[in-house]
Amino acid sequence: MGKSKTEADTGRVIPLNETAVAMPVACAAWYARRFGECRPEWFVFAFGTPLPKDPVRPITSLKTPRSTVCQKARVKGRWQDNRHTLVTELSESGVGDEVS
Repeated sequence: MGKSKTEADTGRVIPLNETAVAMPVACAAWYARRFGECRPEWFVFAFGTPLPKDPVRPITSLKTPRSTVCQKARVKGRWQDNRHTLVTELSESGVGDEVS
């Protein structure tokens, strides 16, 4: 079987932990409960507030979902601040530039 364009171009394999692997399965199960089925062409971030109402339409902004997730996770600061902190900590731990 051929490699995907991304893998062929970079040779990188990005490992996923158990939580990351379980997320698509949990999302599909939630969609099946909510809409009676789950289709691969549906959007992960579907249109509708407070819960997705139309899985064939994407949400128009990530601001509200991001705010909700940050509140529940008790994350303070702006997205860009957190990104810079992560990149700095990766660099200080010796991770190469190609990762960050």
